[in-house]
Amino acid sequence: MGVRSTNTTQSFGSDFYRSGSDVTRAYVNQVYTEDVFHTQIYDGITNGGQTITTNIDLANRGGLVWIKKTDGSQNHTLSDTEQGLEYHGTTAAAAAFGTSNTRVSSPTSTGFNLGSDTDVNEAGKKYVSWTFRKEPGFFDIVTWDGDPGTGGRTLEHSLGSTPGFIIVKQTTGTSKNWAVWHRSLPTSPAGSHMYLNTPGGVVSNTVVFPSTSPTSTQFGVGEFSNVDGESYVAYLFAHDDHRFGDYEDKDIIKCGKATMPASGDWHDVDLGWEPQWILVKPDATTTNWQIFDSRRGIVTTGDSGAATGNERELNPNTPNGEDPAGAEMLELTGNGFRIKVGQYGTNNDVYYVAIRKGIKKPTDATKVFNPVVYTGETDADGNALAQDFAPVDLYDGGRLFWAKIYTGSGNGTGHVLATNKTGLVSVTSSSSGSETSFANIVWDDPEFVQLNSQYMNLETNTHISWNFKTAAGFFDIVTWQGNDAANRALTHNLGVQPELLITKRRTANDNWNISTPDLVTSGEGFFFNTQGKQTGVSAFGVNGVPAPTSSVFYVGSDTIINGSSDNYIALLFASCPGVSKVGTYSGNTGNNVDVDCGFTSNARFVMIKRTDTQITGTSNEETNWWIFGENLGITSGNDYVMQANTSDARVTANWLSPHPDNKGFRVNSGAIAALNATGGTYLYLAIA
Repeated sequence: MGVRSTNTTQSFGSDFYRSGSDVTRAYVNQVYTEDVFHTQIYDGITNGGQTITTNIDLANRGGLVWIKKTDGSQNHTLSDTEQGLEYHGTTAAAAAFGTSNTRVSSPTSTGFNLGSDTDVNEAGKKYVSWTFRKEPGFFDIVTWDGDPGTGGRTLEHSLGSTPGFIIVKQTTGTSKNWAVWHRSLPTSPAGSHMYLNTPGGVVSNTVVFPSTSPTSTQFGVGEFSNVDGESYVAYLFAHDDHRFGDYEDKDIIKCGKATMPASGDWHDVDLGWEPQWILVKPDATTTNWQIFDSRRGIVTTGDSGAATGNERELNPNTPNGEDPAGAEMLELTGNGFRIKVGQYGTNNDVYYVAIRKGIKKPTDATKVFNPVVYTGETDADGNALAQDFAPVDLYDGGRLFWAKIYTGSGNGTGHVLATNKTGLVSVTSSSSGSETSFANIVWDDPEFVQLNSQYMNLETNTHISWNFKTAAGFFDIVTWQGNDAANRALTHNLGVQPELLITKRRTANDNWNISTPDLVTSGEGFFFNTQGKQTGVSAFGVNGVPAPTSSVFYVGSDTIINGSSDNYIALLFASCPGVSKVGTYSGNTGNNVDVDCGFTSNARFVMIKRTDTQITGTSNEETNWWIFGENLGITSGNDYVMQANTSDARVTANWLSPHPDNKGFRVNSGAIAALNATGGTYLYLAIA
């Protein structure tokens, strides 16, 4: 990794090695967002404690556990390893920390253990936990006892960079507020701060925080937090420290300020990446602190539905639970988030702390893709019953639910695609129609999809769904509102160049567009809902629209891709070693074609489209978007096959087989010309 020659290797400590004549950073201890932060949703249980698995090592590395009941009134509970997890504070109150092993009882190398206290573990109730691991460049904890002097003091920290956000709390004695310093607070007058346990705005007093700003090694507190005989804790959050990721070139946390305009609907905050957790506080004396996270649900840009579950904010200064029916407040974008101006007041400052979504590339395809076959359920009157199933462990990202009736009546209905980033809407891949807003797909919980409609949950019918989780290097979802601009750059979070782009105009009838980097340069593309090829449209490649990069893709000004005020969605796929492969193969009539995807196991999902010509005729021979899958079958013999661009029922054919060396898939010698013909070029997406 990062080596320019491989003659000899000589160790230069834990972070460097010599290769040939070069000394190169080895990054042997790479750290990712996933290693230091996690949002977990869990259910309380009846019989005492339980273990929560977050894959965050608190036992050896230390950190903070922040817990809130989401479906009821209960204070936020904060416990840290520096004091001992049995100590806890509640952010809605100024009271000192309490001691109880019935809340968070102990850390583990993969999470923490809970006791039976109803604040954290009541049967039948839902909870969210946010875990912050101690790590330079991200988060640190400092504890101290007040000294006998008068005035403030300077304290050492191990953040390794200048803090962007600091929370300070007296943990003993009389009640004192949770004092908050933020890097974007005014420097004049000196000592600007806020209180986490109140909705109040910015106040100034050097008794709380001194006029001197924190450094990469120290921070100061006033006499408010240095009383002799009392104990204190500080939680320090970094800002914009680029020491994370494969080459330690990425930041995963930012602390900033957004100033609301005098007019307008939305205000965009550009972070350079998509967040998964956001803490916001407007400088208004009556506005609560708010926490949003993508695991509980934040709907992304462009969703117009009111009942989307968008407003799942939680307020540290109150015991309130979630209010999903609340007014629209905040939405994610591919490169940050945007704030509803009218909800926060014009000309107000909004302070925020944002944590980046996961940046680690997956190594196990089962963690990011899962096909599910399920049978519909109805009640005695024939009404569809709510049905929950866990398609994929979401972790911190978005997801795509792609479903089709498999057997039974109605199997001629189209493929339905929905994402948790667009709320209660779906689009059909076999149709050019606009999105449909209805409650048949409910993102009831980030780990579940709830199906209420007969359309996707009809008794006696068997349905298949392909479930994708967004992950670096594999798959991403981007939504945007069009603006008619030419060569518009849209940020994505793949971290690599997308190799397959699927886009759809959501708010009007228009074709689905599919493109690849090669097609971009040729000014061509394909329609996902037809066999056809699109040319001459300023969507990808035409009129100088550039090819996509590892951080952005470009769209033209055509209404099919960027019309003013229209809403759009893009599904972006890339080749991830051992997980997915986007590629092409050449046909060979009458012979098997073995497609090596670099997998160590055979493909569970394959979609193929012939790109060099269009074959029309009977539907079972045409150049459709052919789908093969684990639950349809990729075996040595007849399998079920579907077509993404039609509403046709599945067909039975012996066209694909497992790769003989478990590296991908085989196109059989007897496959139709739409899959295997000499001179033919075939685009495919395969998942291990």
